[in-house]
Amino acid sequence: GECYRHRASVPREAPFGAHFQKTRKKRSMTPTLQLALYVSCLRAELLGAVVIPHGDFAYDPSLVGGKNGSSELHKASMNVGQWVMSLEPDVIVMSTPHGMELTKDFLVYQNAQLSGCAVVGEDLHNASHPTYKVCRNMTTDKSTASEILDALDGEKDPGARLKATGILGFADGSPLPVGWGEVAE
Repeated sequence: GECYRHRASVPREAPFGAHFQKTRKKRSMTPTLQLALYVSCLRAELLGAVVIPHGDFAYDPSLVGGKNGSSELHKASMNVGQWVMSLEPDVIVMSTPHGMELTKDFLVYQNAQLSGCAVVGEDLHNASHPTYKVCRNMTTDKSTASEILDALDGEKDPGARLKATGILGFADGSPLPVGWGEVAE
């Protein structure tokens, strides 16, 4: 399909040292990379792509006393965030295995607003560190969500194995609830 004729890369000077070039072999790409490349074929330019680890210790290294590389991971994650913001993107497309999910397809949130909290420290099961909530209200780009769904519906590339389904909750009258996967990642 047309989406696989473009080359996408992350500059070598990216603070996390990541660099990739898209390959024409669909089988070698992860679904997240495939999604990023499909997005690059919409009305947008793919400025960059990052993969970052997650977890309570990455969000707040003090929960584990800064041990096991948590401080370095947190610092690197903050640097990645600054790099992404320096690109001045109009839209950020995030893929997480920790949000709402479908059994086979990518799930694209279509509500104009998302809202929810993550309980930081809960995964550690450590009574010596109290848990706390981090809450976020987020705005989605509904037209980009629709374009992603249109691009993945098979019309542009009938042989594509990557599929997506949209979710519009509460007739878009209330924010779609989100949790750890969207709030703290």
